[in-house]
Amino acid sequence: VIAGGGRYDNLVEQLGGKPTPALGFGSGVDRIIAAMEAQNVKFPNPPGVEVYLASVGDKGISRILELSYLLRRKGISAEIGLESRSLGSQMKTADKLGAKYVIMIGDDEIDKGVVTIRDMRDGQQETVDVQMVANILEDKLVY
Repeated sequence: VIAGGGRYDNLVEQLGGKPTPALGFGSGVDRIIAAMEAQNVKFPNPPGVEVYLASVGDKGISRILELSYLLRRKGISAEIGLESRSLGSQMKTADKLGAKYVIMIGDDEIDKGVVTIRDMRDGQQETVDVQMVANILEDKLVY
């Protein structure tokens, strides 16, 4: 059984409402997945992380939250490093996640209105205006 349900005509009245005809059902995701697996349904691989946003310093957290929102609105997969960890540690996380690019932002970058974008494939870095980062990454991630 992957779903159950029925009529609930007396439920609204039992909860203090007027007598109301009703029906409903429920199912568990785990049971649906198990049923699909039993029928050999192939599941697609989840999309990988395209951009990892690393913050260094106190001011960076709010900026990476804003940037991640902008990137996701453009359909770019973005993961955020919110823990207070070293840049090196965050870069290791980005590498483990398979991120294609890392956006690095610290207090100095915020003061200057820029971010640093690192290409994780070749290690090249560029500093760009924070207002342009979403458009630049959108262009770089064209498939």
